[in-house]
Amino acid sequence: MGLVPSPACSREPMVMGSRGVRAVKAAGGTVIVQDPATAEFRGMPQPAIGTGAVDFVLPLGSIASAIDRIVRRH
Repeated sequence: MGLVPSPACSREPMVMGSRGVRAVKAAGGTVIVQDPATAEFRGMPQPAIGTGAVDFVLPLGSIASAIDRIVRRH
């Protein structure tokens, strides 16, 4: 599992988010993206989802428990 910082911190937010997703997957990681329906800025998760390399698209309230389950499996 890898963590990609919020693309909001980048000068090229959409490029950095999708590059980070691909890098995490290439390294064998698990990618979790916030469900756009629960995001404050609904367009932000879309580039990551559009890569086709996302394992889970979850509402914000479900992400922590998903990470916990993934960590416990490894």
